[in-house]
Amino acid sequence: MSETQKKVSSSYFQLLQTQALATAWKVAKRTGILQALFDGQKDLDTIVTVCGLVQEPTERCLSVLVAAGVVEKYGEDYALSQLCRLMMGAESRFDHEVFDHAEAYMGQGKHAESRHFYRQRLIDRMWTHTSAAMQAAKGLDIGGNRKGLNALELGSGAGVWSAAMAYRDPTMRVTLVDDEKNLRIAKETFASIDLNERATHIEGDYRLWDVPLASYDMVLLPENLQLENDADAVVLLGRSWDALKEGGELVILEPLLEVDGPTLSIRAQSFELAIACGGTIRSVSLIQRLLTGAGFGDAQWGWLTTDHQGLGVIVAKK
Repeated sequence: MSETQKKVSSSYFQLLQTQALATAWKVAKRTGILQALFDGQKDLDTIVTVCGLVQEPTERCLSVLVAAGVVEKYGEDYALSQLCRLMMGAESRFDHEVFDHAEAYMGQGKHAESRHFYRQRLIDRMWTHTSAAMQAAKGLDIGGNRKGLNALELGSGAGVWSAAMAYRDPTMRVTLVDDEKNLRIAKETFASIDLNERATHIEGDYRLWDVPLASYDMVLLPENLQLENDADAVVLLGRSWDALKEGGELVILEPLLEVDGPTLSIRAQSFELAIACGGTIRSVSLIQRLLTGAGFGDAQWGWLTTDHQGLGVIVAKK
């Protein structure tokens, strides 16, 4: 067998495995297997009974999920892995995931309710951005040239970005605005590194919250600008401008995907984000236009990481 044939053969079986896993995941989701395991670990007989399935094909489906690390097996019992809980989101509805809107997106360019579900999935997995958040804090020289800041994080989610900055600078104070569920997660993030005494949590819709005028040295928009249409994005940027003191800075943290990277992970993330935002993933130049429309000057930007997350940072001054 030639090297070319070996490569084709390897790629074929890799694709076959991916297809089998995707099918097993979809079947387990639609038949209620994942829901049953979410409620607690169960043996095969119980799963078959609860879900109304046939034993042998159910066992084969589960074996694929176990091999992929999606489900774990302890003796005769099956249980969801931490990976599976990350994929599903501990409190999300399993029948309304972002990729379920893919056909509507491809046929109509509409994202229906996918914006909401994408953001919840993002917050559930935001802890995976911890290293990027630490890199952002270092790159911005938090605690050095940028020290003692009074920062506002609009749509804080899990609070990973602002927590990394506050951890780096013991004189920094942060106000986080988001709904009750997300603030609860953010409080846990700050508590895990003993920073809650320097954080103020305000429950509300970060897109509508009445920001105090000219009160903050820095405003953070953590991974939420891409989800807004142009009109709402300009409004959000305008509210950020209002909240900043003269000379204050807006820091936008986003998967910029500026370059069409070759990795499957980057492409999968791009596809998911495109579904969530209705197909318009803004380039840095497009975000700059929105910033100009909101009153900001020229922005600087750069990659935070070159790994599978493709995250970047944009900084604009008032």
